[in-house]
Amino acid sequence: SVILLEQSRHVGGMVTGGLGATDKGKTEAIGGLALEFFRRVGKIYDQPVAWNFEPHVAQKVFRDWLREAGVEPQFNHELAEVRLKDGHIEALRMTSGRVIAGRIFIDASYEGDLMAQAKALYTVGREGQEQYHETLAGRLELSTWDQFWTIVNPFTKDGRLLPLIHNGDSGKPGAADRKVQAYNYRLCLSNDKSNQIPVSAPPGYDPARFELLGRYLRNPGHRLILNNLIMLVKVS
Repeated sequence: SVILLEQSRHVGGMVTGGLGATDKGKTEAIGGLALEFFRRVGKIYDQPVAWNFEPHVAQKVFRDWLREAGVEPQFNHELAEVRLKDGHIEALRMTSGRVIAGRIFIDASYEGDLMAQAKALYTVGREGQEQYHETLAGRLELSTWDQFWTIVNPFTKDGRLLPLIHNGDSGKPGAADRKVQAYNYRLCLSNDKSNQIPVSAPPGYDPARFELLGRYLRNPGHRLILNNLIMLVKVS
């Protein structure tokens, strides 16, 4: 039997959280449960397989899948404490006060709170090339799609660095580091007036935090592929 605990209100991670454009690469390499997921999504759109989709469609597929397996997810359950006995997890206490015992515990989250509180061994960041003899491991000196295509002034008028810019050595190419991927927001927009809500600034929004991107977009030498920003999806 399985108890699936989720601290938010949805299952599926980034696939249902806004990432409806699949970084698929070679589709021939996708099989198993992953391919079954894309086929189930495609069925909703009357397609053999769908690589681009709306988050609510992905959510439906996952929820139906869980229902078929007899698993009912428990939402809004945040971890408060991990109870250990002889180095093994005995039970979890949630912020609601609920205590859950089990034989096997799996941390499938982004944050890894269960793993950390259980004092499990883990690593953060990228391994260096030497560790597993991988030529593309570690810090990359040049990444075609993940860097600016032109030089952007990173300083304010008074000589300070713009927000979110690291002040220090960027590291040796191929070396290990403890950096993690940045958190991102992805959202769906509609050109159907009846299916729109106003886009307003969230509390505490400060446009100055995104000045570096603004300068890049205003630079005549920038290169930004619109397909990286816009994805057209048939509405289900």
